[in-house]
Amino acid sequence: MLTYASYLGEDRSLVADGSAIAVLNTLVGVLAGVVVFPVLFALGVGAGSGGPGALFVSLAGAFAALPYGQVVGVVFFGVVLLAALSSSISMLEIPVSFLVDEHGVSRRNAVAGLVGVFAVTGSVCALDAGVFGVVAGPVVDLLLTGGLVGFLLFAGWVLGADAVDELRRGAGSLSRSLASPWLFAVGVVIPVFLIFTFVSGLAGALGVAVGPLSLLGVTFDQTRLLLVVTAAVAAASFLGLRHSRSVL
Repeated sequence: MLTYASYLGEDRSLVADGSAIAVLNTLVGVLAGVVVFPVLFALGVGAGSGGPGALFVSLAGAFAALPYGQVVGVVFFGVVLLAALSSSISMLEIPVSFLVDEHGVSRRNAVAGLVGVFAVTGSVCALDAGVFGVVAGPVVDLLLTGGLVGFLLFAGWVLGADAVDELRRGAGSLSRSLASPWLFAVGVVIPVFLIFTFVSGLAGALGVAVGPLSLLGVTFDQTRLLLVVTAAVAAASFLGLRHSRSVL
């Protein structure tokens, strides 16, 4: 959505298009589950723990037990390949655009260089199950959460009023009463929850188990300590990024 929204014309409603994409994406996911899981359970195939195991092991076994399962499997995994390819193109466009617009690199060289980097790093993940498990699990979760925190902080504290102006141009009359609450939610409320998620995930990924800690007569368990760290990180981020056009 971030990639393709940057190419939308001024006549498009960001709120309407973003809502339609979110709703359709959710409906497609629900429909896929309604179709896939009954097939798995009807054939006595366990769904596993989800993710790649359910897709490439459980579903592949289910297709093998279906009449004309090979044909169905080829069509299904062909669609999966197209979905992966389209997602890769949208993700590749962000660094490509950055190199082209900010550093004057030709689009052909930028695409070739980044495809080479991703091919090498992606091959390592594809060929080593241990590396894939680490990357597809805690690394991806932390990067997604951290990236979203950075994006929201940038919108709320660096862009600030400029983000509100952009929303009003893209959303029209609908944004008149929602712009300020939206900016407050984007710049303050949601980042706090995401920072707590990031800190908790990072502690879990590093295997850090914090026992009860007494400070000035107050005992902090792990959850309270994570909340304190979250508040400190959020406050430092807000104060460090704050300027005249920020959310506050």
